Amino acid sequence: MRIMKTTKNLFAIIFTFLVLLPGQTSADWIWDDLLVSEMFRGNISDNPMVVDSDNTYHTVFVRNLTSGGWKNTSSGNDYDGVFYVSKTCGADWSQPEQISLGEQDPFNANILLSENGELLITYIDIESENATATVAKKTDEGWSLTKLPEETGSNLYMPAVLDSDGNMHIARIIRDNDNQRKIVYSTNTSGEWEWSVIDNTNPRPTPHISLDISDDGQVYLLYNALGPDNERILEFIEGSVSEPADSWSVHSIEKEDQVMLDGYVQAFEGNPHIIVAFSESGFSGTETNIEYHTINNDEWNTPIPVNVNSYGQPLDFLINQDGDAKVIYREMAAYGVFGRLVISEKEQHEDSFDDYIFEETESFKASNAFYTKDHEENQIYILQGTGFHDLYALRSGECTPPSFTVTFDITDADGQSVDQAVITLEDFQNEAGDYVFEDIANGNYSYTVEKPGFYTETGELAVEGDDVLVKVLLGQDDVGIPRTEITGASVYPNPAASTIFIQSQQTIQSIHLSDINGRKVIEVRPQSENHSLDVSHIPAGFYILRLENQVDSEAHKVHIAK
Repeated sequence: MRIMKTTKNLFAIIFTFLVLLPGQTSADWIWDDLLVSEMFRGNISDNPMVVDSDNTYHTVFVRNLTSGGWKNTSSGNDYDGVFYVSKTCGADWSQPEQISLGEQDPFNANILLSENGELLITYIDIESENATATVAKKTDEGWSLTKLPEETGSNLYMPAVLDSDGNMHIARIIRDNDNQRKIVYSTNTSGEWEWSVIDNTNPRPTPHISLDISDDGQVYLLYNALGPDNERILEFIEGSVSEPADSWSVHSIEKEDQVMLDGYVQAFEGNPHIIVAFSESGFSGTETNIEYHTINNDEWNTPIPVNVNSYGQPLDFLINQDGDAKVIYREMAAYGVFGRLVISEKEQHEDSFDDYIFEETESFKASNAFYTKDHEENQIYILQGTGFHDLYALRSGECTPPSFTVTFDITDADGQSVDQAVITLEDFQNEAGDYVFEDIANGNYSYTVEKPGFYTETGELAVEGDDVLVKVLLGQDDVGIPRTEITGASVYPNPAASTIFIQSQQTIQSIHLSDINGRKVIEVRPQSENHSLDVSHIPAGFYILRLENQVDSEAHKVHIAK
């Protein structure tokens, strides 16, 4: 799966995680605490969470290590840390793993997941006027950090995406020595990071940048910029990863008598899909329009309204694998800075959007949200913020943890399969002869294997993300098998140290000494009524001594003690 995400301005730090399924209402969602602490402050992430094929949520956030509020980069003593947590469906959130903490302030952390399951995190370290990009990769030993080449930068937002080959692509703002701002781009396709300046750009001081990569290597960028008369417009960049960035084309997107506020771009089937927000006043809390734009044969199609004059501020945009467009925005008129959350969706060939208002009440105030796709079921996940102190998650009512199969292979001392044994795995007991347990979640389990005529075997096993095969050797319990006794047979001493004496009133044809797992240790054929058995070389322990004549047999449990 390729994670394709856009960026947004995330300032809140109480966050809510929810899964939106077709036909669901807010009553179908369940609150789930993620992290609660007044030490969480500031920006959390552009792409704060990814979901892997095991339905495990991976989340990154920035944590302020003082409780005094927003970080103060000028004070020199108030620094943030980048932290990672995860949650497998049906389990608790993991303890935070500290990725970075130092003399700089990390900001704008993003998390990405490659098709081979590799977790990558990007963030910016802020120091005075400079901002250094960092890429962290999760390994068995921890997080490996790579610092990208330093550039003077004024932008705090750095979108990062992975292409279908697992290469990372990053865009951001830098400010050159003449105090001119430029869009720069970098990728590790060649194995080395190097920033390339995209010509003819005029970004605003703190723009929001949206980045995506198509399957055929087309790069799309959308960001807020300043026009010739210092008016706010959107600039759209398109180019190929195989061409120099300074040759990419830059297009202006503007509307007469309108201020362009924000936008998002997504690639689908080799074409860009864009949403733009604009208003007359230039403030997204006033009457705002959101439109959806597509391109066909290098020509822009007629835009489709997402909302009209509803004070909407777009938070994220997604084109799913079926080509359906999904927009999430907040309506800010009723509640000021925070507003109610609206989800607007359109199937690929429809010409209008349908709105779903998540919550009508003022108690649920949306600050930001994002989309990401489930690996298999293409569900829509939303992380949504409600304030400035704690971190929360909201999930769907139905949550199916990954499950696996545990199979038992049961044999005797001769390597022959033993059938009709009864196996108990924790509180689950199969019928005799059924050696397969299905739908077993990750965890540690104890088991018991029983069958008449054999010693009971117990043990433990661990299910850790894969099916498990358990091999069990059952030792034959000769003492527990009814036998006809040999007349007058006696075995002594018991315990024995070096010699076991056998006396009988009948001729003993054979003597077998076996360990408790059924493995033969000694076999002799005395053809006499009395015999002394040398056990001085046998390790201490319990053994089964079997006596046989032409008609009957008899078993004794003996203890060899040294």
